[in-house]
Amino acid sequence: MFSLYHPIAEKRQTARLRRTGVALASPRPSGPTPFYSDAVGDAAVATVGGLVLLGGGESAEGAVPDLGIDVGVAEGQPELLARGQVVGVATVLAVAERLGIRTALGDDRQGRLALFQVIARVLDQGSRLSAVRGAKTHYGAELLGLRSFDEDDLYANLDWLCEHQKLIEDRLFATRYDTENRPALFLYDVTSSYFEGSENELGHFGYNRDGKKGKKQVVAGLLTGPDGTPLSIELFPGNTGDPATVPAQIAKLRDRFGGGELTLVGGRGMLRGPQRKDLAAEGMHHLTAITNAEIGRLLKQGTIQLDLFDEELAEVAVSERGIRYILRRNPVQAERVAARRADQFATWERELQRRNTYLSEHPKARSKPQSSACVAKPPG
Repeated sequence: MFSLYHPIAEKRQTARLRRTGVALASPRPSGPTPFYSDAVGDAAVATVGGLVLLGGGESAEGAVPDLGIDVGVAEGQPELLARGQVVGVATVLAVAERLGIRTALGDDRQGRLALFQVIARVLDQGSRLSAVRGAKTHYGAELLGLRSFDEDDLYANLDWLCEHQKLIEDRLFATRYDTENRPALFLYDVTSSYFEGSENELGHFGYNRDGKKGKKQVVAGLLTGPDGTPLSIELFPGNTGDPATVPAQIAKLRDRFGGGELTLVGGRGMLRGPQRKDLAAEGMHHLTAITNAEIGRLLKQGTIQLDLFDEELAEVAVSERGIRYILRRNPVQAERVAARRADQFATWERELQRRNTYLSEHPKARSKPQSSACVAKPPG
């Protein structure tokens, strides 16, 4: 676990904070930057972007509905700015409460540090160091009862989160779905993220979706409920292929998220033959697209016919294989293919015109100019 410090980025961050009226003691202290709270008590203060929120003290007019938080005016702060404060820390805390995040993390010091990192991430997506500095301005730490910590504590808290990830995910799942209302449909997909540096045990060269050549990456798999609500995320080495991430998701569905006769939705390059067999062995179903090669094979076998795509929606059941094919013509894809063919045709015509111009102007050319009729017109 390590952090990166870049002096140019730090100068930009310093300049941005100064523009908002936040004074920094120094751009980069030699050691960890501790946060010390003197405000935990009867008049806990929360500020975001120079706006101030007082809780438990004398409050100004304008309490916020549903949040149970009164807006107060700190000394030297305009009343209008004070009222706007609830959009920050108080809102994030209220959302975390409603989503069950606060309960899932727990109420001990590590749980509160984790919740503080959530708040810091929402308010200002930066490093752990910037989160500590932000604690001096938005006072989310005081509302959580955190008296002192530095960036090293936050990095250690990430390790704690890693160790307790499964427990936290299970608590969130139980909060959202009870035993009688567990979902029967799950969505799964993967992505990758490159990073600067080389000291990462999961960092490997692989299929880079970011288009960053020469950069190591990690692969992330996200499992969600039917409405896209995240249930579990898992990191894999950067050279892991999409299908190789599926067995871990099947185990989660079986052991943690109900199992039984449920359906996993995934991409055509992810849910291939072996993965489909693994799902079937657990009594689970799958929903995916089929490849062009599979479509060609089904057409050749007569299982499907092209005129079925003229219908709004068609279904072909292959009972002996336990498979249903849902067929639908995609008008957006059809337009995309037509545009690509028209672009290719225009490219061929330009190349043909260039060669004809060369042949007509070159005195020793023996070949006759070609007619554009030799170029096949795109259909439609």
